[in-house]
Amino acid sequence: MATTIVVFGSALVWLLLVSEPRDWFVPVIVAAICLHALIIFTLIAVVLRREGLGLSDIGFHRPTLRLLHLTWQIPVILILLISVQGIMFVLTGIDPASYTDSPAGTSSTSPVTDMTPLTIAAAVVTVGVLVPLWEEMLFRGVIFGFLLGRGGVFTAVVASALIFALTHVAPMLFAYLFTLGIALGLLRVFHRNLWGPLLLHAGINTLVTAVSAAALA
Repeated sequence: MATTIVVFGSALVWLLLVSEPRDWFVPVIVAAICLHALIIFTLIAVVLRREGLGLSDIGFHRPTLRLLHLTWQIPVILILLISVQGIMFVLTGIDPASYTDSPAGTSSTSPVTDMTPLTIAAAVVTVGVLVPLWEEMLFRGVIFGFLLGRGGVFTAVVASALIFALTHVAPMLFAYLFTLGIALGLLRVFHRNLWGPLLLHAGINTLVTAVSAAALA
């Protein structure tokens, strides 16, 4: 949380100080997300080393043929997530056209300039790869493992999903994020490693980033 506040707080201050924040919004945010991910990676590595643990201890085991189940699991989960968010839009009366599915809950009318191909590529790599990687290492790796050893599978899945949803600080997307967290936790249990939830998470983030970039281009 401290890392998040410092990194994104600094990015916000920088945007407030420049003369044309509209032109710098996307590059600065992408850079902040990338820096944030790298710092979290470092923190996780330090904690694991201090505890005498490795990547296999948080779920990075050798992939198995069970990953083939993702061919039906991912479409089913996507349909579920779209349905959950659609229900939220109906219940709240919010027009989906003015609200994107991004984790930050960014409005489609955000004051940003056209995105260059380089910016789009950087956003896809950062949001589609780096963010899912550190989030799965933290939420379905460290936190899930901690909860699993103390409260069992149900507690680990539900509590890690709740923490995952709350830390995104996006009230309108809470149901969506909580459902996604549950799905990622169940994939963690089903596949017995982090590759299942990581592939789903990366796929969703990449899709959302690409759609958002196309809308802003």
